[in-house]
Amino acid sequence: MRLTEAEYAAYQRRLQDRHPDTLFEPTEADFLAQVRAHAKQQGWLFFHTHDARGSEPGFPDCVFLLPPGQQHQGRLVFAELKSRIGKLTAEQALWINLLQKVSGIECYLWRPGDWDVIVEVLTPSYNKATIPLARRAQPDWPGGSLRPAP
Repeated sequence: MRLTEAEYAAYQRRLQDRHPDTLFEPTEADFLAQVRAHAKQQGWLFFHTHDARGSEPGFPDCVFLLPPGQQHQGRLVFAELKSRIGKLTAEQALWINLLQKVSGIECYLWRPGDWDVIVEVLTPSYNKATIPLARRAQPDWPGGSLRPAP
């Protein structure tokens, strides 16, 4: 069963109301569905490999393409999705690090707690320069934790 973004948020609120002392976090699959639904609502084309076995290790989970329009020239975004405690592999950190250096491409590591940034990034009129450096994150090399971008 697939829930809309609003239905999922209502479900999370009901769970939290019933169990106020328990922190409910979405699984990576739930988080992926929420990000996918939001991206499509904003006009993005979305790609996610459902079975990565046999693929090169470390390639980001999601590819978003915003086709060129009257207000923008189009955008290409890659994102690796992790749970709050999920760790990056060295291969994932390498891909993210290198993609972030390519002109015209955006690449992010997103966790459920980054929802406000995700919504901002997937806004068609978003300009990367508008997010303060303190709110951007990049993977440490070669580990899996995050540190603020320089």
